[in-house]
Amino acid sequence: YISSQLAGVVGAHGRVIGVDQVDERQTSEGFEFHLLNGSGLPLDRDSVDVVVSNHVLEHVGGRAEQRVYLDEIYRVLKPSGWLYLAVPNKFRLMEAHYGLPVLSWLPQRTADRLVRRTGKGQWYDVTPLSRRSLHALIGEAGFELTDLTADVARRELGNLPGRAGQLAEVPARILNPALQIVPTFVVLARKA
Repeated sequence: YISSQLAGVVGAHGRVIGVDQVDERQTSEGFEFHLLNGSGLPLDRDSVDVVVSNHVLEHVGGRAEQRVYLDEIYRVLKPSGWLYLAVPNKFRLMEAHYGLPVLSWLPQRTADRLVRRTGKGQWYDVTPLSRRSLHALIGEAGFELTDLTADVARRELGNLPGRAGQLAEVPARILNPALQIVPTFVVLARKA
């Protein structure tokens, strides 16, 4: 869906390429698609203006594999190209993939046991990051980071019905510490 929507935005003057390791496309209109085998992207160095990675990083493995993933994105981006990255927060209250509270907070062996005992799978195969770890990893990969999480949180709070929408006006000194437990981090990272 994301690739199709982006194809509508760039129109005839742009090109959208979707990639995945499993073909689960719901539509194939207006964009190219490449099935991946491994971590490499089928794109030339310095050839892409923007990369959109929406809830993928947590699925590529541990920190070393996540770094390889970001390095590959860095490789294909043009100088001053942009990465849009959205990832789940390790410290969100309800783990989104398995629907279990605080699952991502647990040590790997404990999380694996809980996933097995609840019949949700054989192991916990997601590696979400804390906000601090995400920022560090993006910096290590050579990107300049702009964290949009607070902006997105304010917009979403403003969409709440009635007086609850006034939460969007909470001062930064109160909102910023609360960002440690938001469900999703949203960042823009520019290739330096």
